[in-house]
Amino acid sequence: MVGMRQECISNCGDPWILVDPVVPCTVAPGVTMAQFAHTNTAIYPSITMESLLRKSCSVINVLRGESLDSCPRGVLSKVFPQLTQAFTFKKFPFPYIYDTVLKDERLVEVVKTSAEQLVEDGDATPEQKTKFYKRQQERAVRLLSNLRSTFSDIILRLASWVMTKVFSKTFSGVVVHPAHLEMLKKASGSGLPLIFVPLHRSHLDYIVITYILCNNNIRSPLVAAGENLRIPVFGWLLRGLGAFFIKRRIDPVQGRKDILYRAVLHTYMTESLRAGHNFEFFIEGGRTRSGKPCMPKGGLLSVFVDAYLDGTIEDALLIPVSINYDKLVDGNFVREQLGTPKQMETFGNAISAIWRALTSHYGIMRVDFNQPFSLRELVKSFQTRLSAEFSKQNGNQKKVLHSVPSSASLYGTDVVAEEQRQLVDCIARHIVYGKLFTILLECAWLQCCKLCIFIIDILGPGLVKRERDGGKISVYPVTMLPNVIELSYYSNSVLPHFSLDSIVATTIKSFVAKGQRSIPQDSLLENSLLLCNILQYEFIFTKTCQNLENALLDTINHFQEKEILIVEQENLTEDQTWSKRIAARFEYDDDDTDEGERPQFRQPPYQINESSETYHFYSQLLRPFIDVYIISATNLHRFVSQVIPERDHIKDVISDINTQLQTGSIECGESVSVDTIRNSLKLFEKWNVLECHTQDKTKVYYLNKLYDNEQSLEKITNRLLQFSAIRENCT
Repeated sequence: MVGMRQECISNCGDPWILVDPVVPCTVAPGVTMAQFAHTNTAIYPSITMESLLRKSCSVINVLRGESLDSCPRGVLSKVFPQLTQAFTFKKFPFPYIYDTVLKDERLVEVVKTSAEQLVEDGDATPEQKTKFYKRQQERAVRLLSNLRSTFSDIILRLASWVMTKVFSKTFSGVVVHPAHLEMLKKASGSGLPLIFVPLHRSHLDYIVITYILCNNNIRSPLVAAGENLRIPVFGWLLRGLGAFFIKRRIDPVQGRKDILYRAVLHTYMTESLRAGHNFEFFIEGGRTRSGKPCMPKGGLLSVFVDAYLDGTIEDALLIPVSINYDKLVDGNFVREQLGTPKQMETFGNAISAIWRALTSHYGIMRVDFNQPFSLRELVKSFQTRLSAEFSKQNGNQKKVLHSVPSSASLYGTDVVAEEQRQLVDCIARHIVYGKLFTILLECAWLQCCKLCIFIIDILGPGLVKRERDGGKISVYPVTMLPNVIELSYYSNSVLPHFSLDSIVATTIKSFVAKGQRSIPQDSLLENSLLLCNILQYEFIFTKTCQNLENALLDTINHFQEKEILIVEQENLTEDQTWSKRIAARFEYDDDDTDEGERPQFRQPPYQINESSETYHFYSQLLRPFIDVYIISATNLHRFVSQVIPERDHIKDVISDINTQLQTGSIECGESVSVDTIRNSLKLFEKWNVLECHTQDKTKVYYLNKLYDNEQSLEKITNRLLQFSAIRENCT
C-alpha cells in the first residue's frame, strides 16, 4: 500500500517515528519535515547521507573499506587504495570438478537409463542403442559445459576493483552491520559449507554478496543464475565470478522429465559441496515484481537436503540474506505488472542498463546477513514434526524421512518423495519467514530516516512531489497510474510484517460493513482463518513450527490491548453465575461430548472501537489484493465450457480492473498487478475450482467439472465478497 505507515525505532534510542507518504506531513502528525530535520541536525539542508550512516551507529560502508582489518598500509595503498585492496585480499582454492562430475557413477547410470528409456518408448531401436548412448554422453558433456562455473581469481579481483568504482558512483554507500561480518567469519571458520539464501530484487544481487565476501576474506560462493543471463561477454564474466547457469524450465516437455539434465545439475551441485564450495541461490526463483517476497521454491534447496541425508555433507549453514535498495537499479516492473510480457536479457539491454546505472543515483544499498541455520538441526526438527503428524494420521506408526540417492530427480529421492517435498517446503518457508521478520525490522530505522529526508530526491518528481509553505515542507506521492504501482513496490517490502494485523482488521471491517457492531469471538477467528486461506499465496503468516490459529488469537489479544476490540465484562451475582454454568452444561449432549471435555461459558462478543486510527490503517492494507481476487473470481464465468490460456484471463482481469478504477468501483491503483492475478489462479486451482495443464508451451486453465456452471461459481465469488467492505481511498 502506498499509504502504509512504516513504524520503526532507532537503534540509537530515538523516539518512534511514524511516516506516512499520503498525509502532507511526512513525519508524525504535527511535526513538519523541517522540524524533523532540525531535531536531528539543527538545519535540514545540512543533513547528508554520510551523517545519516554515522547516525545509525550500527552499519559500516564497505565502499570505503571500513570493514577491512587486513588492508595493507603503505604508500601504494594510500595512492591506489581500491586497486591495492582488490589484489591483496585472501586467495581461496576453487577446485575444478568437471571430470569428477562426468565420472560420477550415478550420472553414468542415468545416461544408460535415459538411452534405455528411449528404446522402450520406441524412439530408438536396440541396434541404435549404442549410438544413442554415445549421444547421451555427448549431451551430458554439453549440459555440464553450459551450466558449470569457471571461477577465476583474476576475474574476481578485477571485478572487485571495477565494482568498487561503479558502486561508488551509483550508490552513496553499500552498508553492512559489522557484527554480521564477524558472524560470517566465524561461520566460515567452522569448515561447513555456507549456503547464502538472499531475497531476489535485482540483477546486482548476483554480484554484491560475492563482492562483500571476497573483500572480507571469506570464500566466495557458487551462484545459481538463470540461463537467461548466459549472454555474450556478461555471461562469461558472471561465470568467472562463480555463476552456474540453470534452466527456468527443467522439463521442456509436459509430463516427461528430463532426467539427464536433472542428473547433471544434481551431480554438479553435490560434487561442488563435496569439494568445499559455498553456494548462493535465490529461494524465490526469480526477482520479485511487486516488492513483496515471493513464495519459496524448493528445487535447489532439496539438493542440499539430499546431500545431508545421503551423507555427502555432515551439515551446512543456511544464511538468509536481505538486500535493500533505496531505488531499484533494474528499473521498475510496472510494464510487467500491467500485463506486458517480460523482455529477455540481451547484450544490448545489458549495455543500456549499465549506462543508465552509471548516469543515475540510487541512494544506499544495505545488505543484512541473518543468523545461520544449521541444516542438520532444521532437518531433524522438521523430520520429528512431520513424523509426529504422520503418526497421528496413521495410528501411531512412525515414519522417518530418509534418502535413497538418485540423480534422476532434482529432489534426489525415488522413495518418500512427497514427504521429502514437505520437509523441503517447511525449511524453505522457515528461511523466508526468518528473513522477513528479523532482517527487515533490524534495518527499519535507517530505512525510515532515509524515507523522511532523501527518498524524495532519489525517487524523483515523477513519483513524489514536494511543496514548501513558509517553514513547512509537505510531501505528496504522485498517485496516478502507473506511478502508484512503482510506489507500492517499495512499501510492499514491509507489508508482510503487518499481514496478521491486517487480516484481523479486514475481517473486523467485513462485519462492520454488514452493520454489525459486535462480533462473536469464534466468528472473528473463523473468518480470519478463511481470509488467511484466501491469501495463502501472498504471505507466509507464521513460522513453520507455529500454529496459525494461535497466532491469530495472539493478534486478536493484541487488538484488545490496543483497545480496538473491547470485551464487555458482565457483572453477575453468584446465583447468576451458577445459573449460566448450569445452562451451558445443558447445551452439551452427553453422547456427543468427548471424554474429559468440559462445557465452557459462551464468550461475550467483541465490541469494535471504530475511532481507532490503527484499526483503520490495518484495514486498508489488503484492499488491493482482495479487489483483485474478487474481480478474478467474477471473471471465472468465462471458463464455463471452454479452455482459456492464462495470459488471456490475465488480460481480461486487468481490463476489468482498469474499468472499475475509472468508474470508482475500486480505488486502489495498486490492484493492477499480474502477480496477484496469477496467485488468485493458484488459489482457485488449490480449491479444485480450476484445473491447469500446459498446451503448446502455454499454460491453460479450465473449470473442474463440479464447478463448470454459473451457480457453483457464484458460491466461490460470494466466499470472497464477504471481505469486500466499504472501500476507503487506498492511495
